[in-house]
Amino acid sequence: MTLFNHHRKNEELDKRVMLALKISFIINLILTICEISFGLVAKSVALVGDGLHNMGDTFSILLVIIVYIIGNKVANHKYSYGFKRAEVIGCFINLMFLSLSGIYLFYEGVKKILSPTVIDGTIVIYVAILASIINFCTAIILLKYSFNNKNIRLIFIHNFSDVLGSIGVILSGVFATVFKWYFVDAIVAIGISIYLVIQVILHLPDILNILMNASPDDLDVNEIKSRLKQIDGIKDVHHMHLWYIEENEISFNCHITSDNLDILKEIKKILETEFKIYHSYVQIEKDECDLEEGIF
Repeated sequence: MTLFNHHRKNEELDKRVMLALKISFIINLILTICEISFGLVAKSVALVGDGLHNMGDTFSILLVIIVYIIGNKVANHKYSYGFKRAEVIGCFINLMFLSLSGIYLFYEGVKKILSPTVIDGTIVIYVAILASIINFCTAIILLKYSFNNKNIRLIFIHNFSDVLGSIGVILSGVFATVFKWYFVDAIVAIGISIYLVIQVILHLPDILNILMNASPDDLDVNEIKSRLKQIDGIKDVHHMHLWYIEENEISFNCHITSDNLDILKEIKKILETEFKIYHSYVQIEKDECDLEEGIF
């Protein structure tokens, strides 16, 4: 494959991803407006809660569209690593929004349990059925693009789980219509809020690790050091730094003590083939330099 064809395929993939995101954004925005509006009319906190959840998904999709555009901008002198970390920042903002929505829903759910109100279960059922269909369609649209992008993966997980949330809202409508058990609506809302908070707890550590330049969990810097020291002519490997530039790109810096100043090509090959590190900076020196505190 030539470099031209590689770039062409990437551009075609970017266009397909962007189209999928735009379609998902439009249908989720319409769904959000419907759920919140009809939820207020039906006095259903579960339906409003599901709408808020979908509003979070809609906001997330818009955010992903923005950061996807920014992330594909070409690096410049000021941002020499490029703009790919914009997607990580977008994930962080998305998770903060979800946590606020979860707290609000929990508050409203508890309030409704203490002071139940009459709910129009028929409206709740019909709108929730519509929501489950739309969320399922959105999840299918984004499925094949979710494997290599954490932002899109988050949206896929949210939309697919929204199908289950909508089923819970449908049940709350059934209980309200058939048995007049209006408290079930509040319980469903609390369940949605707990789910949102759990999602934040599960995904926040990975995002913070990237923002804090932490080493990838599946790579051991000492293992890399041991492997490089097996190369003939290398006396020591030190001053090592291993971190994420963004979700799918890892960077590695180190100093090599060696009398052979022509082994850089072999070092780079090992980093790429054995550790999937394609962005590295290796400084070769004849005498080991003084190490700074806290550096390997």
